[in-house]
Amino acid sequence: MGKKKIVRNDPCICGSGKKYKNCCGNSRIKQNPNHELDRLHQQLQTFALERYGNKIKEQSQRFKQTRLEENSELKDIYFTGMTLWIITKLKFLENNQSIIERFYQLVSPKLNPIVKQYFYRWTKANPSIYEVMSVPKNSQGMIELRDLQTNKFYSIPSRADDEYIKGSQIVGTLVPYAGFYSFLLTVIKLYGHNNQTLLETVDHFSKKKGGFSGHFPDVLTETLLLGIHNAKTRNPLYEHVAQSFADHMAKKGVDDAVILQGLNLWNKFCEQKNPTFKKAGPYAAALDYYVQKHVLGDSEVTQRTIAKEYDTSLSSISTNYRKLSNMVEAGNK
Repeated sequence: MGKKKIVRNDPCICGSGKKYKNCCGNSRIKQNPNHELDRLHQQLQTFALERYGNKIKEQSQRFKQTRLEENSELKDIYFTGMTLWIITKLKFLENNQSIIERFYQLVSPKLNPIVKQYFYRWTKANPSIYEVMSVPKNSQGMIELRDLQTNKFYSIPSRADDEYIKGSQIVGTLVPYAGFYSFLLTVIKLYGHNNQTLLETVDHFSKKKGGFSGHFPDVLTETLLLGIHNAKTRNPLYEHVAQSFADHMAKKGVDDAVILQGLNLWNKFCEQKNPTFKKAGPYAAALDYYVQKHVLGDSEVTQRTIAKEYDTSLSSISTNYRKLSNMVEAGNK
């Protein structure tokens, strides 16, 4: 049977979801190195995990952190970050190579000069911590990041399947594409971390011999533990509000990214206003109402319904909702 002819309006064979004429069938796009860089990105991940998966596990055991052993969640997050570092920075293969350097050595002879130039820079990229400065309202724009080490700004594409929250921080390695940057392999998203404390941590390790990248296992450990420390030093009722809000929203099937936006708002409110109260319900209910009304855009939600759900009074929700709204409005001026 003969090979089926690709029609210009058919879905592109690369799986991008675009029409063929607007993707691989477009001669201008063929010349764009980003398409080839995306392919190399996927191949690097497969190459690393399938060929060196056991060696990565062996190397990760060399950097076990006893301070994380009692917290299984933080331990898993730590080893996710370590996998990125081992693949890109740890030179444990023959000829003192990292995995990404070995992969580059194998594929570079077949790359065109432009793609090769970009991909070579990937082998030199270092991990850092980035603050999310701005997030577009739709998935077509760019997310703006600030490197806490260098104070440089970077733009990464906003994708529908990945959520970022303004004011949060990200541990990862940025690599260049034509016209923007992208995170390599994986990222660790931080929420509820104090920016000044993170800056001090970054500065401390950046000044040591080997720098931030050379001390990455310790940097990552300190960063993860900072999140636990921040939670413990706050008023325990603040955490009860956050937990109650998150539990109620999860039961209603609200997306995790929206719940995180609500938690981020609550953290800012606590930092700025340091509220005092005796019961978590009224503030959790007010936060729930605010998020449904302003983040989800639900015009039919009522304070009365939320009050019943949280077993609290209508007046307390109204009062606390105004406090949340006033803080947001003041921050937007």
